[in-house]
Amino acid sequence: MWPHAYQTNIGIQRQIGSVFTVGAAYIGSFHRNLPFGRDVNYPVVTPIATNNGATSCRAGPIRRWAHVLLLDSDQSTDYNGLQVPSTCASGTHLVQRVLHAQQTMSSGAAHEQHDAGPGADYSRLENEYGRADTDQRHVFSLT
Repeated sequence: MWPHAYQTNIGIQRQIGSVFTVGAAYIGSFHRNLPFGRDVNYPVVTPIATNNGATSCRAGPIRRWAHVLLLDSDQSTDYNGLQVPSTCASGTHLVQRVLHAQQTMSSGAAHEQHDAGPGADYSRLENEYGRADTDQRHVFSLT
């Protein structure tokens, strides 16, 4: 299947008095069928294999080969964000504040995981779904 993305947003803004505005917006981005190279010769770790000092070449299902990568489009990522902007204008000055509350979720293999390493179990990557390494929960900016 080809990768695809859905993007959504909805917002509302209200003026309060003559100088103050406040708003709220939801932003979502959902990506499906992202490609991932899965090692189908991933070593099966058992107490016997570990005690015998097995390497990834000998412990995998295909004993003569080290890594066998299979490209599959089965990963996904989700982004959900809430933006709450407020603006106050007085005379020639304009002050704008924006609060971002966001959450980025990803399957364990769909992002690069610079600090988390690869997925723990290639045969069950759906169990690796959680916060992405690019997730930033709260961002505040003042202009």
